[in-house]
Amino acid sequence: HQGYLKPDERLKLKWKNYLKIHFPENLKIGISWGSQSNSISADKMTTRIEAWSSILKTPKVNFINLQYGNITNDLIWVKNKLGVEISEISDIDLYNDLDSLAALISNLDLIISVNNINSNLAGATGTPLWEIVPKFWWLLLGQSYSPFYPRSQIFEPNDEGFKRILALLSSPIK
Repeated sequence: HQGYLKPDERLKLKWKNYLKIHFPENLKIGISWGSQSNSISADKMTTRIEAWSSILKTPKVNFINLQYGNITNDLIWVKNKLGVEISEISDIDLYNDLDSLAALISNLDLIISVNNINSNLAGATGTPLWEIVPKFWWLLLGQSYSPFYPRSQIFEPNDEGFKRILALLSSPIK
């Protein structure tokens, strides 16, 4: 499928215009590195922003923050230590406004995320998704791909997984 969740057309147009004005060039990639799940495996679904360092330095990419929660320290660390900025969109409540979030995600070129609402909305809207999940993740049904989101690729939350993401992200841009 090319997506079974259809975002509100009015909101889709709003975010399409917003992205065109604020990010007219380069790839627009939404990122999310953590989950606030209460499940037993929640710690396995969360990555540290430091693990994303090489990815965030990729040229010709606008990284759009989709991470909800208190991430101020993460964003400051990225700016001070890496010299890059993860773009924040202040006009959206990333935790509570799922209609706008789905519409925004559907307008991005790619989502790179751990398993959380962002990865699931990307998969449901048919937005290309690179999901960072461990091999044991039960929704993979023992596969190395997501049977529910055909436009997704799976990466493990380890150094090798991040190296694969960087290699794929860098290759079409060169």
